[in-house]
Amino acid sequence: LFQLMGAGFWKTMRLLYWPWALPHFFAGLKVGVSVATIGAVIGEWVGAQQGLGYLMIQANARLNVDLVFAAILWLSVMGLSLWSFVGYLEKRVITWK
Repeated sequence: LFQLMGAGFWKTMRLLYWPWALPHFFAGLKVGVSVATIGAVIGEWVGAQQGLGYLMIQANARLNVDLVFAAILWLSVMGLSLWSFVGYLEKRVITWK
């Protein structure tokens, strides 16, 4: 229909494809931010000499439960903050939803 009305490629992209694809893009971005936070911690568990994952492993080995839970709480706050930031961007970009 866009082609019948004489719309060019960029107008079709802007008015048809982008509005359709952006909600899916932001949904994937929310999942990606959450999984990236978990992946960073697991990477630090395996082979890092610093970072929250390394701190959690060391505190666990020393039976310092308070420090382990503090690190878990901090990671949860970081993950939730990143997820909320993506949600804020989604609301600012996708005004029709």
